[in-house]
Amino acid sequence: MMRKVWPFVLAGVLCLGLCACGGGGESGGADENTPAGASPEVVEETTPTPSPTPEAEPEAQEVQVGGSIDNDNFVMSFTSVELLDEFSYDTSEYSSTSLYVEEGYKLLVVKGHMENKGTTTISDTAFAFTATVNDTYVVDGYDVRLNFIRDKNFEIDPYTDLDYVLYINIPEKLAGMFETVTFTIGFNNDLSAPTTVWNSDGTSTVEVDNLYSLTSGLTA
Repeated sequence: MMRKVWPFVLAGVLCLGLCACGGGGESGGADENTPAGASPEVVEETTPTPSPTPEAEPEAQEVQVGGSIDNDNFVMSFTSVELLDEFSYDTSEYSSTSLYVEEGYKLLVVKGHMENKGTTTISDTAFAFTATVNDTYVVDGYDVRLNFIRDKNFEIDPYTDLDYVLYINIPEKLAGMFETVTFTIGFNNDLSAPTTVWNSDGTSTVEVDNLYSLTSGLTA
């Protein structure tokens, strides 16, 4: 009788073993390397950090002859735009000076008046200038000059009012075809010297807090 029962018992044990193996395969996809009871590692996706957007250059505010730039530091008014062969002015009771004119060139001059409202001297180095004649002929850097009508030509003292000239040299042939000139005047809020940034292509950009544009034909 025991010989007949034994094969059935053995078959039952084998069936139980196979069921146990099959259940392990339905574990819900857990990583075989993950220890029992541990949660699988979650990989978080990182969002790329956007590059900082460069500061936009200030938009030029338009001014006219007869108008002015007025802020906490100074008032700069514009009286006339003139084309001259030469220009001289007194620097003291006993001396005078003349604006530099290259041979074969003429002076294109903005005449005006400036009031220093503050307690510090304002130098011509506080400004960045460009000039464009007839929308094509460009002058910039130190070739656009600002002179105050005084012995110390390149600065205005605190609480002082002075006339000034803002000028460039242009070829006589261009002077004969003159139509308009646009002067841009840039400066920082604290009147520190504007910063020149050199670009990878060899060009440069002058960074300022404020930018003004004066466009005019001849007025005198």
